Amino acid sequence: MINRINFCGNIYQINNTQRQNPIKQTIGEDTFTRSKSAQESAIEYAKNKIIETLKQNQTEYAVAIDQNGTILDESEGDNKHCSVNTRKLTPNCKLIHGHPVSYPLSSGDISVLLSTDAESQEAITIDGKYSRLTKKHPLKIDDGYSKLYSELEKQLCIKVLKKLGIPCETTREDLIDMYKDFMVNTMGRNKEEIEDEEAINSAKSLDIDLENADIKSLSKQLKNLMSFYILMNPMKYDKEHNAIIQNLDKINQYFETPEGLETRHEFVQDIADQYDLIYETDLFD
Repeated sequence: MINRINFCGNIYQINNTQRQNPIKQTIGEDTFTRSKSAQESAIEYAKNKIIETLKQNQTEYAVAIDQNGTILDESEGDNKHCSVNTRKLTPNCKLIHGHPVSYPLSSGDISVLLSTDAESQEAITIDGKYSRLTKKHPLKIDDGYSKLYSELEKQLCIKVLKKLGIPCETTREDLIDMYKDFMVNTMGRNKEEIEDEEAINSAKSLDIDLENADIKSLSKQLKNLMSFYILMNPMKYDKEHNAIIQNLDKINQYFETPEGLETRHEFVQDIADQYDLIYETDLFD
């Protein structure tokens, strides 16, 4: 804050009959002092509280702060999770919480940021290092936290599977096999007896080009065709989902390695690029 500057100068006593010597007042040097804003003070409080909780309990602590420095909500969690009441959040508020392990922001952390009007989400460690995402402009994903969290977790796990060299992308062979299931369900055929060429020719009668159509659009077309048959098992033909489930132990083991930490960092940067966010961290300095 800039201190108020008062005018100081020579002051003369006015008298019609007699003039006295002026009273001289020394002008002191003007100084400009900047004090912390209310929001900066609240952020300092939050970080001190978070680090103190990490040191004492090894648990996460979360604080939400509005633009005026008001604490909107704060709460302690466990060693893996913490939360704030999202109904209390106001536009452009800041979210800060602790991470007992020096990981960048998680899928859950990012989902809270993107599904609310918060401006930023920051995780800090016991030694004060941080991982922070900030919106460049107002952004709120209407799908809601749960759906967004699932999508981001899936995206992270797929990134790990690719690092591990485990196939998870749908291929044309997968789609031909899927159409054979359709033939089994509708024609009562024995799947082992159906050759690829027969399946391809059969699909053409339904305007489905198993040989040349784009994989993504073809997959969608076949799922629509077989929607009735996959009602009870909607993830049956989601190769990425199934690869994640089958290799969940390997994925979790990978996260415990230095390469896993770097992959988490890359993932947060991917999300920043995807949603036009600013990603800042000193975890790797």
